[in-house]
Amino acid sequence: MRVTFYISFWISLMLSSVSCGPTEGESRLIGSDDPIMVAPGTDVILPCRLEFEMDLVNKTIEWSKVAEKTEPAKQKSLKTYVFLYRRGIQITAMMMQSYIQRTSMFYDRLRRGDMSLKIMNVTFEDNGIYECSLPRRQQRAKVQLVVSEFQFSSVGGPSLWINQFCGLVNNTEVLNMIKEK
Repeated sequence: MRVTFYISFWISLMLSSVSCGPTEGESRLIGSDDPIMVAPGTDVILPCRLEFEMDLVNKTIEWSKVAEKTEPAKQKSLKTYVFLYRRGIQITAMMMQSYIQRTSMFYDRLRRGDMSLKIMNVTFEDNGIYECSLPRRQQRAKVQLVVSEFQFSSVGGPSLWINQFCGLVNNTEVLNMIKEK
């Protein structure tokens, strides 16, 4: 009788550690390898998601802007986040003031592991590298945002940035606009 109990105990213990599918540790955070390019005054989505679907609704999600190496060392401030989300609530008290009214996430997508950030009314000051992170999982991903005006110059040729992520214009449209000039 005692042997049967020990065998049952060990079998249930081994089965409880078996997983059918990816575990939390196996799904990596994915940002963007390519820079996201946008004109000032428009809205942009900085992509960040888990490789495999996982519910993030009750997790802590941090979005921060990475300081450039050329900037002088700044004193550590509590308000360093572009966006901060903890267990279903946006924490504005710890966010940088200039981002509080201009950033949001797609809450319906959090259940699928998508924590992409929307920045509205982009300015030149938004230019830089952003980092999304899940601190409890110690995972981070980076996204570079390039903010530039759409410019056409008859002397130096066309000089413009294309919003690749939102697809405002595609390469064929750009070539046609250049040919018409």
